[in-house]
Amino acid sequence: MDGVALAVAMKSGRVLLDATDRITSWETNTTFCKTRNVLGKECYYEPWSSCTLEDAGLNSSQVDSVGAAYEKDIKNRKSEIKILKLSRTQMSNYIHSKHRGRLPAMNSVRTLVIPNVVPFKELIPEPMKDILRNGPMKRRFWYYWWRAVSAAYIMRPNSRTKTWLTSHSTLSLKTNESCVAVYVRRGDKFKEMKLVPFPQYAATAEKMWDEGLVPGSQGQQTRIMFFSSEDPSVLQEAQEWAMRKGWKLLHVDIIDRNKSPARLKGPRTTGLENEYLALILNLQYALRCNAW
Repeated sequence: MDGVALAVAMKSGRVLLDATDRITSWETNTTFCKTRNVLGKECYYEPWSSCTLEDAGLNSSQVDSVGAAYEKDIKNRKSEIKILKLSRTQMSNYIHSKHRGRLPAMNSVRTLVIPNVVPFKELIPEPMKDILRNGPMKRRFWYYWWRAVSAAYIMRPNSRTKTWLTSHSTLSLKTNESCVAVYVRRGDKFKEMKLVPFPQYAATAEKMWDEGLVPGSQGQQTRIMFFSSEDPSVLQEAQEWAMRKGWKLLHVDIIDRNKSPARLKGPRTTGLENEYLALILNLQYALRCNAW
């Protein structure tokens, strides 16, 4: 949802800062992040802004408690900079210009806390719309374009992350080999939709290869699939399918998925060491493929 938060910030004419709590967030409660005195997920990525939490009215000693503090619905701090937490309705009124007059005092508040951006997931910043209106893209695809653009900006690996990725990029995938990337989402995804069984993914990958829809695959003797999933049982199913069908199956095995809380059908509260880095590595390999 970071891309949604960026859209909300741009729509509001403000700068976005990541206030992820390094103590309670599974992504950052790791040795990799705890050894860095940086904000939120900046232990993995380049900073989103040159602004700091101090600029927003928080001292560096309060960084790790910012999540808990926001949950207490702080309205004013004993600081020169005011901080206000908005409800969903207040935020909706604020970011939509036709309602801007209902919250005139909001423009004088230095820092706005947005606890939930999910209701605004379809939001596209106006400057981006100006670009899209003059382009060939159909309006129904604008949302996906913005999600891709915002992700490309937010997820810029810093030098430390790049070094880690390079040292763990050990799969036998040549630069001239084509592959199909498959991500079988499990965990708590069942709350949003009916889960898609692996055979449906496999059949789609085979059809794409058979019909020449995988760029660069013509003449390639070995069919390659890069596979990822939170569920180790689905990985086993994919491995058995690959053996039967003669596909080469590649997957990242840095962490033991049998021990990962990500495979459970519940909210994420903990994670394994290097689990978030493994997710970035999975994405890097997937983007090296030619079809998804």
